[in-house]
Amino acid sequence: MYVTDVGAPLQDLMMADPAPGSRFATFMNTPVEAHSLGESPVGNAIDSVVSATIAGLDHTRLLATALADSDVAFATATVTRGAVEAFARAWWLLSSEDSSQLVVRWLSGMAKELSVATHIDPNVPLFDLAGEETPGSRQHEAVLDDIERLTGSRKPTRVSYTELAVALQDELKNTNGRAYYSHLSAVAHAELLGLHGFISPTSQEVTFVTPEIWGVNYALQAFGAGSLVVRHLITSCGPNLPPTDPIAVAHDWVAGELTEAHRLAFTRT
Repeated sequence: MYVTDVGAPLQDLMMADPAPGSRFATFMNTPVEAHSLGESPVGNAIDSVVSATIAGLDHTRLLATALADSDVAFATATVTRGAVEAFARAWWLLSSEDSSQLVVRWLSGMAKELSVATHIDPNVPLFDLAGEETPGSRQHEAVLDDIERLTGSRKPTRVSYTELAVALQDELKNTNGRAYYSHLSAVAHAELLGLHGFISPTSQEVTFVTPEIWGVNYALQAFGAGSLVVRHLITSCGPNLPPTDPIAVAHDWVAGELTEAHRLAFTRT
């Protein structure tokens, strides 16, 4: 499974500078005035893209194991949702048009997390890598100050998960991406509309299974999203990949296999 085997190389991207002439190198050469979360906001935002991608791959690795386990049912949807949301966050950052938008989006995501933490406890202690402690409310205000300086408003940009869904629809020639994601939410929220597909009643008992149709669907969403995001991330850190590059070939193979398996699963229902 190609998509789950690229986590280590991606971690190496966090330790290396983007290749000269690459999209991210251009971003790095365009400084952005934001200092609430360190002196290298563009570099930190790019690291956040890599971290979100690795998180998605970790969920995808677990999904691959879960789909092979006959005792796992509802959790496959929840793990898929975790993978898709991590990849969607990475894609949202990746699709930034310039370094300023990238930093604003990254700061907006941090502002949301800080808002939740400080709502519970305004003085919640936050620690940086050097062990220095800062009250959460002060850090939150500093992030909002940066957002206001860059946009003229203290209102964070809302994270969009639909951009990846649209990109996947184009990539996999599948127009039901949003509906499938809604199904994942229905399972996560324990709504009957989502849960009923896992129920397999017999004359003696009711069992819970992951039907083939949904198992293939989850693989299509998670692995499709992962291959798309990984490919775009790597090309953003280096030169454009030709169609014959092993990464491009692997990506196209994954997309083709998943699309065909998805078609066959629906044909048999």
